[in-house]
Amino acid sequence: MGGNLFFRKGFPPTHPKVKEEYFAQAMHGLRTPVNSIVGLTVLARRSTDIEEVNAYLSKIEEASYQLINTVNNLSDMYQMDNEKMYLESNDFDLEDLLDSVLDMVYVRADTRDVMILLDLKNVFRVKITSDRFKLAKVMYNILSNAIDFCERGDKVKVKLALLSPRELSMTVSADCKGLTAEKIEAVFGTSTGTEMTALPMCRKIISMMGGELIIESDIEKGVKFSFTVNVHSHRKGDNELLRSFKALKMRFLAIDNHREVIEYLAEVMTEIEGKVTPAETLAAGAKFLMNGDEFSGIILSFDMIANEFKLIIENVKKYIDEKKIILFVRNSRNAYATELCERYGYRSLKFITVPILPSKFIEQIGTEFGLQGSKSFRQRLAPDFSGKNILMVDDHELSREITAGILESTHAGISFASNGKEAVELYAMFPEKYNAILMDVQMPVMDGLTATRTIRAIDTPAARAIPIIAMTANIFDLDKKSCYDAGMSRYISKPISVRELYRILEEVL
Repeated sequence: MGGNLFFRKGFPPTHPKVKEEYFAQAMHGLRTPVNSIVGLTVLARRSTDIEEVNAYLSKIEEASYQLINTVNNLSDMYQMDNEKMYLESNDFDLEDLLDSVLDMVYVRADTRDVMILLDLKNVFRVKITSDRFKLAKVMYNILSNAIDFCERGDKVKVKLALLSPRELSMTVSADCKGLTAEKIEAVFGTSTGTEMTALPMCRKIISMMGGELIIESDIEKGVKFSFTVNVHSHRKGDNELLRSFKALKMRFLAIDNHREVIEYLAEVMTEIEGKVTPAETLAAGAKFLMNGDEFSGIILSFDMIANEFKLIIENVKKYIDEKKIILFVRNSRNAYATELCERYGYRSLKFITVPILPSKFIEQIGTEFGLQGSKSFRQRLAPDFSGKNILMVDDHELSREITAGILESTHAGISFASNGKEAVELYAMFPEKYNAILMDVQMPVMDGLTATRTIRAIDTPAARAIPIIAMTANIFDLDKKSCYDAGMSRYISKPISVRELYRILEEVL
């Protein structure tokens, strides 16, 4: 096939060859992250260095995502084999979806010193209707593969574009050595990684959404994954923070030696009617400052200044207040940047972790500059559910403890029940107290489905309307359907994603 490959076809995902190879790799894919989690936990317990412990915890988090993904992929293979997979229809924020996927691959990219670059078109403040969970699965698997193909210092570019109100396109390009014909074939069957063997399932999901997964490879230029799927979309209106930004017409000086970063930042600023003055070298940026140009703030690449951090910051402070200096910092270098700021007493410097999505960038800048409509730092970490009461129903004590810990920072009131019967009795006694119910499904005495039907049967408007959110380890599509048929309002699978739990509760409370 030569050095250039353009590959569309492979074994169907239910082909015996694919299944045999997949399940063999899946067993490896289960044992490897479990081994990592156990081993890294032992190392973290032994360490007394907080930075070292945090590094171990980051790697445990990455291994956990790999483990969850393998389990989910096994579920999908079973459902496809038995023709039990179907698409759900959810309304969700497009940026929030991409942000949740990026969260799962940051550590993977940082560990390999791979830089992720974003190119977003028409996705700012857009809500779409599609299957959120399956679309996230496709994005995660494709992005994970792209990162794994890279070597240290390579780049992965993510282009997400709403081509029309009904078409969503994603292209992930890995700036790495291209794949051979044998490797391309392995992507759809006999590979050495569980994410790679998941690509036939991704192709199936994309096909169900009306699209096609295309893989292109050039030995000299790298690897590119692309697909377009059918969605429904609509754009949200401006909020108070956006109106505040647009009124100020802010202008930032951006100094970064990656042109793609500056171009992306310039596109983000156009959304808020602001401007970016680009500089790809420190000398170019210094010229603008020495010429007396006025800027709302200056954005500096931490990677460019880390080796002479104090000298450069002191020179910049001659022209602009320290409070207006913003550092673009990769996740893996946050701890080092924090250490330097503490060492030299720069307590007003602001950090933004890259890559960052438009809404998060605008929210963080708005907060740092005290713009009307921005959230406090605590609000950005967790939503505020003060005055709301949540009934948590789960027979597993550790699950109750974990969920309560996640919700503690939201200031919500939490009550507990260890089975469905207790939940029904508590709700019947205090029907006006609870604003939402988090309901496990498989429990002794009375299961969550029966409990939900019993609560819904209570002849009051409150019982018919209260949000009941399934929290279960059952992940098959038919399990989700059973939850919705019983009268549940939302569904979240275990292990619980903090972001997903917050998102769902914000929607229903």
